[in-house]
Parts: sequence; structure tokens; C-alpha cells
Amino acid sequence: MHTRFGVWALAVMLAAPAAAGARTSAPDDHDHQGKDGQQVADAPAQLHAFNVGANGSLKLSNVAGDVKVTGGSGTEIKIEAKIHGKGKTDAEARAQFDSVKVNVRQNGSRVDVETTHEKNSRAWVDYTVVVPTGASIEVRTVSGDVMVSEIGGSARAETVSGDVTATGLAQVAALRSVSGDVHASGLSSTGAVSFNSVSGDVTVKTLKAVSNVAEPALSVLTVTSPLTLLKVTAPLDERPVARTSTGASVAASSRRR
Repeated sequence: MHTRFGVWALAVMLAAPAAAGARTSAPDDHDHQGKDGQQVADAPAQLHAFNVGANGSLKLSNVAGDVKVTGGSGTEIKIEAKIHGKGKTDAEARAQFDSVKVNVRQNGSRVDVETTHEKNSRAWVDYTVVVPTGASIEVRTVSGDVMVSEIGGSARAETVSGDVTATGLAQVAALRSVSGDVHASGLSSTGAVSFNSVSGDVTVKTLKAVSNVAEPALSVLTVTSPLTLLKVTAPLDERPVARTSTGASVAASSRRR
């Protein structure tokens, strides 16, 4: 299930802290197709690289656009940011490039990325990031999909209007969407794990949860859509919790260690 555009008003409100009060164009501008006759222009990619060591960290906040983060070899966080603009003409679309800024800074082994928009911006930014395999990540976008894979450190990924897809996370902490699906596989964690969707499906395959805290190792919340849990492994003294707030169907199979 994917009702990506149904909560744009909520998305703007939740984006306010990151966007400093700015307002971007509606999320259906983020289709690259120009189906409404508008012109879409692509700016040259912005490239950044930071040496953070084998166990650095990334915090990335986007407003409109997709985010893809993958674990790779080496000790650098490599960021590719692609700005896109939309307008009645190609020139008008290109003029939108200046209405959005990609702010990147390094503090020791941590890299922070923040996207800011001017008022009435009709631009969006797609991020493709490669981090060291052992890095920790915290990424979010308001209108867009988030994809994370092969991350050895703590991993949190969320969107307001879009899907979250995760694979191969060794220390998953949270995967969340408001209007969109959450799909995950090949996950492990030594702490509490949370999967959430308000209006979307949640499917989790192959989760190994080993909790050393008093709270449940697994907490899943959906509101209006089905939840599927497959091959969940947890300690004998842990009780995975799967719940829906409106009686949505739950299909789950768990295996104790």
C-alpha cells in the first residue's frame, strides 16, 4: 500500500524544524515525469567525501526527495546530492536550483546533512550515500522514499510520505513511515526495535532481536493496514509485541532462541 500524497499538509508541518519554516512544492512534483506539462530540470550532482574512520556516523535530513544509503568498503562517507527543479519553462525550472541548499558539515567522525528550502520552492533533492560498513546512520525525508542497506552500526530511517525499504541492517533501531509501506529483511539488533506505519503495510522478514534492556525487543505499530512478521528470533525471556490500533490483520511467526 502506498498513499504517498495523502498527508502532504502533515508533511509540511513535520518538516518545519528542518526547513526553517520553508514550504516546498507538492510531493507529486517529485516524479521526474512532467506529466502535467511542466518542465523538470536536473542540476549537476554535488559530490562530498569525508574520512570518518571505520565506525563513523551520518545524520541526514531531507524535505522533498529520495534518500538511499548503502554500506561499503573504506573509511569515507561519500554523498551525492542531485537537485531537481520544476517550472513552466526549462529556464524557470532551472531557476529553482537556487531555492534549495544542501548543507554538509563534518564534526570529527560524524557527518551532518541538512536540506533547506526557500519559501515556495519547487525543487527537491535526491541523495545517494555510501558509508563505511560499520557506520551508524539516522536518515529521514518528508516527501520521498528511504532505502538503507548493509549497515553495521545503529540504523534509523523514516519518512512522512513515502516507503521505507531496509536490508542487511546489523543494528536496526527504527523504521517508520506515516503514509507509506515499511519493508525490511535480513535484520538484527541488540536493543529495542520499532517498526511503524500509520497508513501503509509493514512487512519484516528475518529479524534477529537480542535485547539487553527491560523494554520489549520488538515493537511494531500499524494503524490501518496489514502487518506481516516472518522468522523473528528473540531470547526466551523476551516477548515481541505486534499491535495495530484499529484491528488491522496481523500475521506473525516467531522463533525463540
